[in-house]
Amino acid sequence: METHPGERPYHCRHCDMTFSKNSYLRRHLGTHMGEKQHQCSYCHRSFSEIKHYISHLRTHAGEKLFQCNLCGEAFTDKQSLVNHRVAEVISKRGEIEKQVFQCNLYDEEFTDKQSLVKHRVAEVMRKFDETKDCQVGGKLWGHLSAY
Repeated sequence: METHPGERPYHCRHCDMTFSKNSYLRRHLGTHMGEKQHQCSYCHRSFSEIKHYISHLRTHAGEKLFQCNLCGEAFTDKQSLVNHRVAEVISKRGEIEKQVFQCNLYDEEFTDKQSLVKHRVAEVMRKFDETKDCQVGGKLWGHLSAY
């Protein structure tokens, strides 16, 4: 079936996702079925999509194809480069400065926002395990609102 730009006539019966091509829907359905047909021969981690598998293999090979054009640092995948670039800021004098993401509850700093968010989630879960207080308006929710 030929579609017009922006049309997404293929609907997933398991979630609200829609797709412009039937092949995209079929690939997506594998995420619901738990199908992970691409397995790493080094660490046995499995992936449902070939692009994630190939990206993962680069971590074992040490292959770093994505290089920052500002500082020269290289990365194994595009998303790591994007995260790095977000963290880099060019100062008014033309020098590269690293942006720092500070936790407002603990004396910890992170070089990218994603790492800060992971830290915060881990801290909330740790607090939840300590208090077992999951009532709305309870200690856990008050802790979450700090973020």
